[in-house]
Amino acid sequence: MQLIDLDDIIKTASLDQDQYDFLVKNVIPAWGTGSPHLIRTLQAPMSAGKTYTVGRATIPALIHSDPKAKFFLYSAPRGSLTSSFFQEASDYLDYTDIKCVDGTIKNCVVYDGPNMSTLLDELERAVQRGKTVEQRMGNTAVIMAVTIQWLSMNIERIKKLITIDYAIFDEAHIGLQIGELTSGVPNPDCGRYLPSDY
Repeated sequence: MQLIDLDDIIKTASLDQDQYDFLVKNVIPAWGTGSPHLIRTLQAPMSAGKTYTVGRATIPALIHSDPKAKFFLYSAPRGSLTSSFFQEASDYLDYTDIKCVDGTIKNCVVYDGPNMSTLLDELERAVQRGKTVEQRMGNTAVIMAVTIQWLSMNIERIKKLITIDYAIFDEAHIGLQIGELTSGVPNPDCGRYLPSDY
């Protein structure tokens, strides 16, 4: 097991200054202000490293700064996005211990859709046996990397068992049907999924 803190997270992620400023440093405090239902949008040019930064720095920094948070959702409309995020996050975070601001040690585990389904099964069995989800999870921080389709099929089970503390929807414009032009031509990704799925 490797124990890391915020300085380790930032150093290991090897971010450039813009990634650190706009996708980590300013995002973490903003999450704790205003309505809990407020949507925060992270926008940066293509290939700016949004997915990489979120997986390798933003989510670990959120775990560090919010010791009570247990469940972190990363969802995207395509499996190629969630699988690349899963790989990045797993390589860096899976079974790593993060030291939180209050001294709590959180063990991170990264799940894809099939493994998350297995965890939900285990949580359901634990609850049936009289345990709470908190007892079953202990000091584990769960990072879920699932497609929007998987999420929409499992949302009722999730709502019964856990509270998602932080949710990040990558390429959200695809699901929200927001028009985007690429070289003056409408992006074919727009509008593939209904807003209700989000």
